[in-house]
Amino acid sequence: MDPKPTVELLLSSKTIVLQFSNYAKVELRCRGSKASRQYEFEYWGNDYHWKRVAEKAGMNTYYSYHLQKGDSIQSAAHIVCNMLSPSQIRNEEHAGGWVLPCSMWISDQSILEGFTDIAEVVVATGLAALVDDTIKRKFGPNGPFQLILPQVH
Repeated sequence: MDPKPTVELLLSSKTIVLQFSNYAKVELRCRGSKASRQYEFEYWGNDYHWKRVAEKAGMNTYYSYHLQKGDSIQSAAHIVCNMLSPSQIRNEEHAGGWVLPCSMWISDQSILEGFTDIAEVVVATGLAALVDDTIKRKFGPNGPFQLILPQVH
């Protein structure tokens, strides 16, 4: 029996390489400063970037990520952290959570109906950007490490 295919993430301080079971390879590059960080990648000749937006709510700062294609100002996908009360945040941290619960959706129909597996790439790059950014904010950039995730069908 063949082992299940995997998605491999090679993480460094500036580039995340995602290799998919269909042999596609996407390099997600972190650009910008702490305040204006974004994650860029290219897929099938199109440029995309996940732009991070910080929103202050009371004493907490929530981060959302919005995917833009090329120079478009229209977002194609979104990752938004759920607003939690201070006690819910403490409960999450106490349980070992370091990424707040989030919602993700793709708002661009052409991505959902595309023939190039772009929806898979959007989800994978979005999750990688969310996790990488959270690691950098919470734990600081500690150099490269490798994480291998099983592929979900």
